[in-house]
Amino acid sequence: IKICILTVPGAVAQGIVDEVTKAGIKGIWNFAPTHLVVPDGVILQNENLAASLSVLTSQLELLQDSCNL
Repeated sequence: IKICILTVPGAVAQGIVDEVTKAGIKGIWNFAPTHLVVPDGVILQNENLAASLSVLTSQLELLQDSCNL
């Protein structure tokens, strides 16, 4: 296993990250709503579902507006 997809509450995320990095995981895809600290040599990719939903909603509104011209 090389990648962990982290989808846990923010309150427990760092503890999980600490465990999986000790187990040798080198990539973490983080969906937890919190800042995480990882050791050197581990890649952390943060995702923000609320921000992504906002962008998608805005794009849909623009599309609808352009279709109604």
